[in-house]
Amino acid sequence: MVAVSVVLPKDPEELALNLNGKKRKLKRQDFNEAMAKSHIPTKAIENLCKRIEKGMQNWNELINNSFLSDENKNTLKELIENRANKLELHAG
Repeated sequence: MVAVSVVLPKDPEELALNLNGKKRKLKRQDFNEAMAKSHIPTKAIENLCKRIEKGMQNWNELINNSFLSDENKNTLKELIENRANKLELHAG
């Protein structure tokens, strides 16, 4: 997922390509179904989510050290938090 909405805030799409026929209002189930249709084992899907959650612990620090303006840093942090909540991902 690329955070284009930081630069194009009026773009309603969350993804460039369809996922289960959707580009927005995505939920964890949409990703789980797409991965299952690709014959990815359930255990591998669970492990991927755990790895993403573990990596999320460093996102704020990485964003703070980025080249983005303070306004865009805050926008990106909000975006990540909102999307993580929709996808039922939690840092820590």
